[in-house]
Parts: sequence; C-alpha cells; structure tokens
Amino acid sequence: MQRAASSTALIAAAGGLAFTLGVLAVGAWADALSVPIVLTVIAVAVGAMLRLTLGTLRSLPTCVVVGALLYPALLALFVLGIFAPYLGGWGGHYLEEFGGNDADWDSWLTFLLVAAGISGAVFGAFVGLVAWLVRVVRR
Repeated sequence: MQRAASSTALIAAAGGLAFTLGVLAVGAWADALSVPIVLTVIAVAVGAMLRLTLGTLRSLPTCVVVGALLYPALLALFVLGIFAPYLGGWGGHYLEEFGGNDADWDSWLTFLLVAAGISGAVFGAFVGLVAWLVRVVRR
C-alpha cells in the first residue's frame, strides 16, 4: 500500500512538473527552457517512476512498455502547459496567436499532441530500456 501511495504521489508530481514547465516555457523562462532540458527532466521523472512503481519486478518488456506509456503522457501535459496561457489569456497571450499564423490553434494543438504521443513513446521506450539496463548492470 505504501508503494502505491508513493507511486501515485510521484506520478502526480511529475505531471504537475511537466505542466508547469510548459507554462514556464511560454513566459519569462522561455529562453532558459530548451527542448533538451525539458526532455531530460521528463526522462529523469520517468526513470524515477519506473524505479519506484516497478521495484524489483522490472523485466525488459515491462520497463519498455511502461516507459513508452508514461513519457508521452508527461510530454502531452507539457504541451497542454504551453497551450494553457493562450487558452486562458495569461500574460497577454491570446488563443488566436497559438502556433503563429500558419494554421489555427486547434490544428497546432492536435499536431503537437500527436507528435508528443509518437515521439514520447519512442523516447519512453528508450528510457525504459536504460532503466532496465541500469538494474541489470548493478547486479
């Protein structure tokens, strides 16, 4: 029961962190939050979640699948965090400005969420593989 509560708290905290990073990426921290930094923070969070939630039961397929599910979920929350200031009109951002002038906001949001799902699954599977390898090498 303790592990389930800890896992739930970690997943909620990682989701909140990903969303907050998205909001900050639009505001004053936009220059400091580059894509590699965000991807690394999410990868560390997924690795920590894998370690805590799976514990000693980490088989290769389990790590890869859980990583491929968690990473895109956090990446999608990051995208929604980027979208939130435009939707809410925070800081002088308006919904019509989201994504620039090339397409409507709904096209951009759909594209970003699909890209987060696909790329997140690939990155997450890799993070799961690395988490499994770290466990095997430690033994």
